[in-house]
Amino acid sequence: MSARIAKHRGASEVFGSDLVPERLEMARRNGISAMILNEHDDLAGVLRERTEGRGPDSVIDAVGMEAHGSGGAKFAQTLVGLIPDAVGAKLMEKSGDRLGRLLPAVDIVRRGGTLSISGVYGGMIDPLPMLQLFDK
Repeated sequence: MSARIAKHRGASEVFGSDLVPERLEMARRNGISAMILNEHDDLAGVLRERTEGRGPDSVIDAVGMEAHGSGGAKFAQTLVGLIPDAVGAKLMEKSGDRLGRLLPAVDIVRRGGTLSISGVYGGMIDPLPMLQLFDK
């Protein structure tokens, strides 16, 4: 939906990445350059090549704690649902982060670009690359 809105609002080229083939096909039908996430070892490099070395002007992270995250984090989140809330809250602080899509979004956006995060992230243990964020 974010990609379709960007296209509708006049973005000259819109890229979309996902793991779900049906969503990628729908994006392609709507004029979006859609890419399978696992198909490219260096998605940021591919997008920089397609944007004359800059990277996209805007990147939207609409994933957050993605459904296709790490097995360990998924196990921890499942476990939290089975234990008392007081204990589960502490465990979630240490195991809730799954920044597997946010970190590449930071890398992909051009310097001076816009990174919009509508995805939801939990936990407090994963470090963010603050130097890179402020540089961008």
